[in-house]
Amino acid sequence: MKSPAKQPITLITGCSSGIGLAAAVDLAQHGHKVYATMRNTSKKDDLLKAAEKAGVSVEVLPLDVNDNESIAAAAEQIKLNDGRLTNLVNNAGYAHVGVLEEFSDEEVRAQFETNVFGVIRVSRAFLPLMRLDDSPRRTLVNVASIAGRTTYPLMDIYAATKWTVISLTAQWRLSLKPFGIRAVSIEPGALATNFGGHSMKKSARFGGEGSPYKAFIDKVMTGLTEMTSGKGAGGAELAARSIRKAIASRKPSLHHTCGPNSFLVPFSNRFMPYGMQEWYVRRMSGVNKL
Repeated sequence: MKSPAKQPITLITGCSSGIGLAAAVDLAQHGHKVYATMRNTSKKDDLLKAAEKAGVSVEVLPLDVNDNESIAAAAEQIKLNDGRLTNLVNNAGYAHVGVLEEFSDEEVRAQFETNVFGVIRVSRAFLPLMRLDDSPRRTLVNVASIAGRTTYPLMDIYAATKWTVISLTAQWRLSLKPFGIRAVSIEPGALATNFGGHSMKKSARFGGEGSPYKAFIDKVMTGLTEMTSGKGAGGAELAARSIRKAIASRKPSLHHTCGPNSFLVPFSNRFMPYGMQEWYVRRMSGVNKL
């Protein structure tokens, strides 16, 4: 007689808002024990209200992806509580927008520190707990971006971090397969989340007075704001659903796009000449009108 399946235990980073918050509630609704982590737990109210409204509970833990001690403490807490971890969702991150000449070295390093090294630190800390779980569908989920598979003005450094995360995910699929752990990349397109709020930073010299890029930046930012303002953009629940489906899948693929028209990027990468893709992006972002 088959023994009943154990409850999946899932840890998610960056749960104070946006995709992390939506994923925590969604997975809890589908039977997961969810550890919802965030750098500053004083920002947990929106998450707890959303969980209460959905009739579920989540466990909030402090975890700063840039602090090894914080990560180790969270891993030790889960080891004491449960002795295992089924799924890890690396969601914490932000976008730093700007043009090459107006980024400082410190800004570039900070972007990679969170979006790339944060993913590496957290994964390294929690993979031992994932190996202790015996679920056949253990999944390491990295929330990347469709920006990691295409180009868009002002996304220079952010896109570079997401390209890196997608590449790492592809590599980890190979090295983790012998342990029965799958690695997948979730690649949202334009979603109405906090991306345009505190999740987006501008370079210190962002198109200021006297900048040769001022007209370019003003034009592109108008389009970028519209894309993520909710008019035609999908909500964070689309990414949350994509995360859940990837975890539940028997054989999840590497790439999981989500959001309005996000499927067009892999389609165009495969079938359209790069010159045509570039023309479309220039037209959509308003660069052709400068």
